[in-house]
Amino acid sequence: MSKLFDGNSDYSKSKSRWAYGVCRKLAILHPTSVLRYVMRLGELVEGRCHLAPTEFVHRHYHNLFHHIINILHLLTPFLFLDVCLFFISSKIK
Repeated sequence: MSKLFDGNSDYSKSKSRWAYGVCRKLAILHPTSVLRYVMRLGELVEGRCHLAPTEFVHRHYHNLFHHIINILHLLTPFLFLDVCLFFISSKIK
């Protein structure tokens, strides 16, 4: 279990790539299910923005940001639908 959380091991890198692939497939096949978690993705990213740039890169959080931006790029056509905007705006209030 500790290998999964160790950012430097090959095991955690392969699991990270696998999880990213699953998230991409889920975003392509079931975009409305992923759109429900857009606000939580923002909270996940917000908690890591306060770090110094060297620590940010050392902990490989730049990869997390890159993956989230790519998933949001896949969801772009769905983010601007009226139904989705209503759902997101209702969660903000």
